[in-house]
Order: sequence, then structure tokens, then C-alpha cells
Amino acid sequence: MQTSGLEVCEEWMQFLKILGEKKPDEVITHYQKGIDFLTIVSGTSNDWSDYMIGGIIIPGIDVVLQWKGHPGALKEMFAGIEIWGGTRGLLSAHYRDLLGREKYGLFAANHNNQKCVFRVAEILQIALLHVQPTKLWGRYHLQVSDIFKKYKLEAHIPLE
Repeated sequence: MQTSGLEVCEEWMQFLKILGEKKPDEVITHYQKGIDFLTIVSGTSNDWSDYMIGGIIIPGIDVVLQWKGHPGALKEMFAGIEIWGGTRGLLSAHYRDLLGREKYGLFAANHNNQKCVFRVAEILQIALLHVQPTKLWGRYHLQVSDIFKKYKLEAHIPLE
């Protein structure tokens, strides 16, 4: 989609549509292949302008905060995470190392052809194997863990 010289990613528009249909108690998981972003929103609002990125909790993973549209709107509240640029590469490298190149090729082909899903909690655990969390992780790790305990969040991430 081209608008006044600005390009709007179709996958982003799809995310906004899904978010617009979100119920207050629902958690959405949306993967944008073109930019390799996986967004999990657990906040009560269905309007992206009520959210903000609250900082990096693990390199490559931001916390999403809801800053208005909820009781006590003067304070931010935890509303999800966004895994940005590198999700596909992280998973591919992890499983290639685990399985070896030959077995990995078959694994990746089957995964992609059958549109298999990864649990978001698994993606987060793999990230933590490779990078150190930031100080901000200490502030939000219980809320992140709580989302994974309450919901079975999954997404199809195509492998390289």
C-alpha cells in the first residue's frame, strides 16, 4: 500500500485490524514476516495508540505498555511483548545447532510446509539462552511469565 510517498506494510495493517477486533480480556499474537516482528498484546484496549514500547527487556525483545484506556491511566501497565528482527534467525540457528545441518533441512522444510507453530514461551527461553536480559527484565519478568502460564500463545515463524 502506497500513501503520499509513505509505504504502509500490509502486515502492519492486518495487525491493526486484528487488534481493532480484540476483546478486552483477549490476548493476541501476531507475526509479521516482512519485518520479522512477533507482537503479543494482552492489554484491554483495541487501539494501538493506547500502547507504547516501554524498553528492551531482553536484547531483541521489548515490553509493550498500555498507557491509557485503562483504570489509572496516568500509570503505564504491562500489556505484552514485541520480539523484533531476528526471531526467524534465532530459531533457525538454535534448531540447526541442535539437529545438525542435514536433519535441520528436513525439519525446516516440514515445519514451513505444515505451518507448524512455536510456543512464544519457547522463543523467549531460546533468546535467554543466547543473550543476557536487561535490568528492565527484573521489573517485568513476572508479568511475562504470567501471560505464558495463563495462555498458550503460539505463532508460525517460517524457518530459514
